[in-house]
Amino acid sequence: GKKIYKKACELREPTGCFNLALLEANNKNMAKIYNQKACDLNHGRGCVRIGYIEEKSGNVKLGKKLYKKACDLKNGMGCNNVAILAGNLKEKRDFYLLSCNYKYGNGCYNAGSLEEEKGQKARAKTFYKMACEINHGKGCYKYGVLESNQVVKKNVIKKSCNLNYGEACGQLGVMHDRSK
Repeated sequence: GKKIYKKACELREPTGCFNLALLEANNKNMAKIYNQKACDLNHGRGCVRIGYIEEKSGNVKLGKKLYKKACDLKNGMGCNNVAILAGNLKEKRDFYLLSCNYKYGNGCYNAGSLEEEKGQKARAKTFYKMACEINHGKGCYKYGVLESNQVVKKNVIKKSCNLNYGEACGQLGVMHDRSK
């Protein structure tokens, strides 16, 4: 494990550095060093992790820059985090869409929420459906809520419950009681 990851990292293999950072999670300084190395070697998740460390330590500008790098490396979480920190609605929307395109469930869900806030229920439903297709529990639930076909509605709310989204399980119970 650790020796092999260390050698891989020394040989400039980004996954070795990233995995070493995970193993060093209890040693924050070492974890930060290895995540930074992973990011420097274009490992998207390493950039997200170092971006998070920077953001939470108060350096939001650097955190966002690192999330942007992760996004440029096609990491959906990175794009989603850029959107969360975005200064305007267009930037938020653009980065949530990228995040969703990179198959990150929260990105699809957040794109749907943004559309729903604007009253664009059909567009919102499309993004919630995309979130559901990549097993995002809350996305499935919101898709089910907006779905008019009762069979589809029940199936996606059931899927949401199976993905451990509690509100969906409660709704499924109500739907079951009403069908008696």
